Amino acid sequence: MSVPVVPHLVDRHEFFVVPGTPASVIGWMQRHRPAGSRQDDSGAGSAGEQWTSFAFTSIHGFAGWPDLVVNAVPARGGRVAVRVDAQVAPQPRLPGNGRGAGDVRVMELGTMLGSFGYELRCDPAGGTVPHPARICAAIMRHPALLYSFPGPGHSCPAGAPTVSIAGRWNGKPLHSRFSVCTGGQEQQAGAWAGLLPSTTALGTVHIDRGIGLVSLGERETAVVGLLRGPRHAPGPCRRCTRSFGAGFSVGYGGGSTQRAGWTVSFARSRVTRIESDLELTVAGADASSGLASLHRRLPSWRVRTCGPSRALVHSSPAGRTLVIYRGAAFQRVIVTTARSGC
Repeated sequence: MSVPVVPHLVDRHEFFVVPGTPASVIGWMQRHRPAGSRQDDSGAGSAGEQWTSFAFTSIHGFAGWPDLVVNAVPARGGRVAVRVDAQVAPQPRLPGNGRGAGDVRVMELGTMLGSFGYELRCDPAGGTVPHPARICAAIMRHPALLYSFPGPGHSCPAGAPTVSIAGRWNGKPLHSRFSVCTGGQEQQAGAWAGLLPSTTALGTVHIDRGIGLVSLGERETAVVGLLRGPRHAPGPCRRCTRSFGAGFSVGYGGGSTQRAGWTVSFARSRVTRIESDLELTVAGADASSGLASLHRRLPSWRVRTCGPSRALVHSSPAGRTLVIYRGAAFQRVIVTTARSGC
């Protein structure tokens, strides 16, 4: 059962039994789309289900996201059971009184680099997410970014992330999820992917300064808020090391797999060491391309022995960066304030 999170959703539905197959029914609907609509999403589900939807983009004003959804499944006697839903909801009232929209946490879950969380406030714009004013402006233009309709699941690219929004908006609870793997949510999921930091930004090593959005010297609360994803925030610490799993394992060069993620050390509640074994880029090259390949690109970096491994090392007054390999296989990247050691 799907429970809509759109406030005041109105759904009018009817059931029909018709001859044919689910594919023929959906095909007929797509060839005879309702007047004033455009073809939106379509797909197939379990047990032979097929579905399609039509958006009415010419309707403005009070109504938000009017659409027509048609589901068709096989029925007895070689017939097809059809459900048609007409859905509409009022546009959400956005804050405009200068007192803010409340605390909203936006999470991008299941990316190639793990799960990340950001705080967002609008009116005035703020929070930990980069460029909050840009995101608030996008929400003002397209309020559908706040509220997700339920929809059928369908096939999608492996590793496609899900965007989750939780908190309070305009004084009311808000809980929405958008996925490119759910019918009717693809556009919002794609829009959020363009508003949040890209995997390129999150996976770039800033030599001797940090990795992605995590920098040496940054406050513990900001880093934990970013990397904990949907997990509860741990209590504060002045000196500790925290690990943040990405939710999957990695293995490079045919070696054994290991739990992927991030490990960050803090002293006096500030970042002193960042370590990750995920797919990162150093000076525009993949760290997993191999020690020899990366060294050709970075000839000024030193090669040193770290126990059974070898590392490419760069040092500056800001810190040190180590890209560690065992044989030719990539192991991890470390950015640290320590002047020695691995």
